[in-house]
Amino acid sequence: MHPEFDFEQSIAPLVGKTAGILAHVMTERFRQAGYEISIEHWIVLVHLWRRDGRNQQELAGMSGRHKTAITRAINWLEERDFVVRIPDKADRRNNLIYLTFKGKNLKEILFPCAIDTMEEATRGISSEDLDHCKSVLKMIQENMLKYGC
Repeated sequence: MHPEFDFEQSIAPLVGKTAGILAHVMTERFRQAGYEISIEHWIVLVHLWRRDGRNQQELAGMSGRHKTAITRAINWLEERDFVVRIPDKADRRNNLIYLTFKGKNLKEILFPCAIDTMEEATRGISSEDLDHCKSVLKMIQENMLKYGC
């Protein structure tokens, strides 16, 4: 390793630790609201709330998560009657994931928890700094997508 390289102050551990802390706080808020929803579950739900009836491959691609992690999250959500798998009429090899009534109603409970967490996390940070941070993170993602992630 380069002698002047300070790994702990490099982007990867800073982003990773920040994501981990945010995930922990958000799941704790979900738990306090009465739901054992993980970040993996949350990601699936958010994408389905935006547009219901996506397949597992789409959900994995949109979330940047491995297909196996998304499959586990969908299985868990399905066991609790938050989502249902329905065979795709256009391609029977695929299942489309739809929210149930119970899954749709979770939005009203969980979104305020997520919004509170994000507001607390960004307290004292200007909108300009947040916009710049998001822009830099998107550039890093684009740079890394070149490696097939």
